Amino acid sequence: MKVRTKLNIAFLAMIAIMVVMGALNFTNLDNIEEKQEYALEHRVDQILLVDEMRYNLSNQGLFLRAYFLESTDSNRRNLQTYAAKLDENIATLKAESNAQSLEIVKVLETHNTDFNNSLDEAISAIDAKDTTAALSYINGPLQEATIALSKAALEMLESQKQGLKMTKEETAAVVTTSKIVAGIAILVGIAIAIFLVFLVKRQIVNPLNELKRNATYIA
Repeated sequence: MKVRTKLNIAFLAMIAIMVVMGALNFTNLDNIEEKQEYALEHRVDQILLVDEMRYNLSNQGLFLRAYFLESTDSNRRNLQTYAAKLDENIATLKAESNAQSLEIVKVLETHNTDFNNSLDEAISAIDAKDTTAALSYINGPLQEATIALSKAALEMLESQKQGLKMTKEETAAVVTTSKIVAGIAILVGIAIAIFLVFLVKRQIVNPLNELKRNATYIA
């Protein structure tokens, strides 16, 4: 095989390896970007949404008891406001949830519906000054629904935190793979460069030196 052919093959091999390694690194970086984007735009948003939902749930219970103790328009408005916000939180959570989280959202919907149905009855009892009936709703179905909602919200929160942890681990694995690929690319490039130096020295430099020595001898 001619020296020029060997050099061409070596250079082409180096270029091909660099292109393949570059493509692999680009794919890994794209994968990292996708995972980070999903984590930030989906999981973090849902964690914030669940925190807001728990806040609204807490205030809903607070103003329910406030309205029972003091039946003012302000307490009633606040109660209805936080109940409406909780409804919006669950609706938003349902629209943004994946198949895994949807089961928890269905549980939230069920208990929230139970709460709203009992809430209307409790408000009617409070307005009618029927303390016994109002307390039976507040300490009965309303309290049960609130506990169930709080439990489901906490489960959703833990699920999203676990998802964030998994995304972090997957991203770390992809970064490690990218580093390994980059390291292999460098080593292969160095090996090919050494081979090219050896090939040039053996096939070109050494014969030229021999030719020079012969020419000097002849001279």
